[in-house]
Amino acid sequence: MRALFVANGGGHLKELIHLSQRLPFPVDESLWVTFDSPQSRSLLRGQEVRYVRYSSPRDGWATLVNFMAAIRILRRDRFDVAVSTGATVAVSFLPLARLLGTPSHYVESATRSDGPSLTGRLLRWAPGVQLYTQHASWAGGRWSFAGSVFDQFESTADPDRAAIKRVVVTVGASETYSFERLIRALLPILPPGADILWQTGCADVEGLGIDARRQVPALELEAAMRDAELVISHAGVGSALSALESGRRPVLVPRERSFGEHVDDHQFQIAEDLGARNLAVARRVDELRVEDLEEAAAGRVRGVGRPAPIAIGAPPGRRRSRRVRRSVASARRGRPVFVAWGAIAGRSHELAEALDADVLSCFPPGTTRRPSAPVRYLLSTLRTVGYLVARRPRAVIVTNPPIIPALLAVAYARITGRVVVIDDHPGAFGAQGYRFGIMMEPLHRRLVARARCCLVTDASWVEQVERWGGRGHVLHEAPGDWVPAPTRAPGVRPNVLFVCTFAPDEPVREVIAAAAQLPSVEFTITGDSRRRPDNPVGSNVHYVGFLSRSSYRLAVERSDVVLALTTEPTSAMRAAFEAVWAEKVLVVNDWPLLNELFPHAVHVENTADSIALGVRKALEHHDQLVSAASTARQEQLERWEVQISVLREALADGVPGDRPKGA
Repeated sequence: MRALFVANGGGHLKELIHLSQRLPFPVDESLWVTFDSPQSRSLLRGQEVRYVRYSSPRDGWATLVNFMAAIRILRRDRFDVAVSTGATVAVSFLPLARLLGTPSHYVESATRSDGPSLTGRLLRWAPGVQLYTQHASWAGGRWSFAGSVFDQFESTADPDRAAIKRVVVTVGASETYSFERLIRALLPILPPGADILWQTGCADVEGLGIDARRQVPALELEAAMRDAELVISHAGVGSALSALESGRRPVLVPRERSFGEHVDDHQFQIAEDLGARNLAVARRVDELRVEDLEEAAAGRVRGVGRPAPIAIGAPPGRRRSRRVRRSVASARRGRPVFVAWGAIAGRSHELAEALDADVLSCFPPGTTRRPSAPVRYLLSTLRTVGYLVARRPRAVIVTNPPIIPALLAVAYARITGRVVVIDDHPGAFGAQGYRFGIMMEPLHRRLVARARCCLVTDASWVEQVERWGGRGHVLHEAPGDWVPAPTRAPGVRPNVLFVCTFAPDEPVREVIAAAAQLPSVEFTITGDSRRRPDNPVGSNVHYVGFLSRSSYRLAVERSDVVLALTTEPTSAMRAAFEAVWAEKVLVVNDWPLLNELFPHAVHVENTADSIALGVRKALEHHDQLVSAASTARQEQLERWEVQISVLREALADGVPGDRPKGA
């Protein structure tokens, strides 16, 4: 069996080396992928190795660079299994390996005692990658308990305890984060006259009067640990493993995020775990005392005779569920799919329902923290390609921007002869201040000419698409499951809902200024509050952040007026259509397109005075506008039925003449 072992340098690599020796299946050949450093060269001496670009934690660009390296490696070689302990290189390699048919396993670091790392959370999006934890306390769902790398050690007393003459101090192999605090804290408490090996990483130790080495090869460091009476280390898994292998019970000191010593505080978890196992003395920097050093020197560690193999493989009880999943996937194979990356998730679900299609939504907006754009796009690419290969939909409707899923969909259509439709929003043409749309125009032109049709918001974009050799079709928002909201008269303090994402084309400052002119009216503003303008707001303005689907519907129902505003004349705001479907009083811009689509709304300009005047008018004529709301809904429903029927015809297989020139 040929195995691919993938890990970042330092503790991740050390951990993987240990776990690779406890696999429940034999490995005849292997290829190791890691960062180039004295430690990795020492640890992997005699092994077949490919070195990739160094990546600091959460380095999206290096993750993409290493993804290209993964493509080169996995195209040239074939593996029976792939295993990784993280971190960023696991994201670059494992999803692609699984996509190419290699069983892939990710074992979360032993440092993560209360849940997965960012790498683990990202890999949950990768279909088919098996996920394992080394802590039974949080196993469940996709995560199976594999056992721990520390199960192979046990503590014992040192019967021949001697004075502390030799000490090893190591802060790990990180070239990104310094641990100068630990070095300075040790200087006054180390035994005077002791022979000390200082491995200090990127810490600034100039002027401290110590013989420091930035990096020490792994074999040399472990030999020094075996000869020493005392080992003091940061609480990194690699350094801890080296000390335990050498028979030493180390003093482990966790790096702290608040001091800029690591990306988070996960080292506290490994220090506490090994302290509870009596395999280490765990202390914070400000807790270190001479007595702690003596306590650690009095203990020893030895290996367990035959540690149990790690539980890599199919988790118990999953065989039946896999058959069920395969049968469901088989039943859904060939169905059309709507692919959306990011902010258009609601539209994709409603259009998919109208077309009896599936939905692939990658990283929709919300309150949860999302990875950086390069990492999001990498994972979304893997998910999309994996979906297309597994499901082979007969038609793909894909949102643009971003343009990457459109490129993938057109490539899929060219290879398979299936249908692709591009859902082009104004930003795809460079509108709404979206500069990337302008940069991608040459590519966009080529994709438009190869699509069955392009969905746009108004006739001006239809003309643009046709000039590029494509076929344009206006399609607005689906009614979904919106129903008319209960009618209600405005209260003493009416409520205006401004549906917003704080995008560049939304007049947020003007709305806030209008609210200042209407102190008796409550303004509720949705969207990512982290992007809101920094100008002060009155007590009648309330930022509520992204709302869940149910909370958003409730906010619409409870509003007296819905504001849907844009500075882009060709944009047809989703919120405006939702207000019509809910039969709410609506205020929109005085653009020609919006006058045509929403004749029963109040129309305003993007100035504070005009917006304030429009809100006053909407409240003063509230009863009349509510009476016209059912007519507005019916007119929009009739327009929608015509639009969706044209799209259904375009998606039908085998319809001659549907493909535009160049398809």
